[in-house]
Amino acid sequence: MCIRDSKRMGGEIVQGVTRVKIRRGVTDRELWARMAELAIEEGMCQQAKALCQEARSHAVAFDDDDMVAQCNLIDGKLAFMEGSYLNATEHLNNMRSNCGQLEQWSEATLLVAQIEFESHCHDQGMETLVTGHRLVQGLLVQGDESQHTEFGSAVVMASIPEILGRFLTEIACRSAQAVGNSQFRNGTPLTNESVASVVKAYRQAEACFEESGSMSLRIDCMLARSRQLLNKRIYSEGYDVKPVLTSLVNDLEQYAELAKQEIDKYTAVCSEHRLFSRFTDQLALLQVSTAEALLK
Repeated sequence: MCIRDSKRMGGEIVQGVTRVKIRRGVTDRELWARMAELAIEEGMCQQAKALCQEARSHAVAFDDDDMVAQCNLIDGKLAFMEGSYLNATEHLNNMRSNCGQLEQWSEATLLVAQIEFESHCHDQGMETLVTGHRLVQGLLVQGDESQHTEFGSAVVMASIPEILGRFLTEIACRSAQAVGNSQFRNGTPLTNESVASVVKAYRQAEACFEESGSMSLRIDCMLARSRQLLNKRIYSEGYDVKPVLTSLVNDLEQYAELAKQEIDKYTAVCSEHRLFSRFTDQLALLQVSTAEALLK
């Protein structure tokens, strides 16, 4: 980064006796964008809009294309929350066309797919998910990470397994919803093959989260799989559900043990419950799902 670029991006230049040192600080527009994200999480949409507008005006003034893309993502989320799907899609597609950050692009793509599904464009939504997954998967190929500069430094490559897991989880979820559901135009009959395909997709997602090192996301994926399978009306279809439930119970019990290990790991170094409360909640949900499966 040159000194001119550092000034433009809000960096602080400290001149010493023998050298010039560039220290990159957090800009106001970055803080405003982050505050807008937090406001969205709290449901404070008007405050988020005001913060995003301020961040956007500064981003445009400083030619900060990455921040403009982030503002498009925020505005897309806000429009989605307000039910303005066309406006949301416009913001998100604009962001996806100009974004230089892989995680932001993936988040926007997943939200576009969600809008398409909620608009009953199931084929289009699935195509968006599959295409997004394929594009991210393509970043892992052929060894030379230096050629993947369009999404920033090579460090971002470490985030790819988790992003792949998010795409696969959504693909598995939507595929599961179509199994045995006559409301879907391309609904899949409830068969051993269709259920096995859904379980396989979820397990692929779980493997991605395992590779990323995120045990919490891995357990969340397992819980999503159990919800989809347990919510199916399978008895009325004359489908033999026992093998599926037996396998599900085994997996739930294994994940419950993993959750217990995570709890033990945190309690061994710190007694602060908030550090491992996420896993205690997940353990309870795993145990509830196991009980439901046994009662089926």
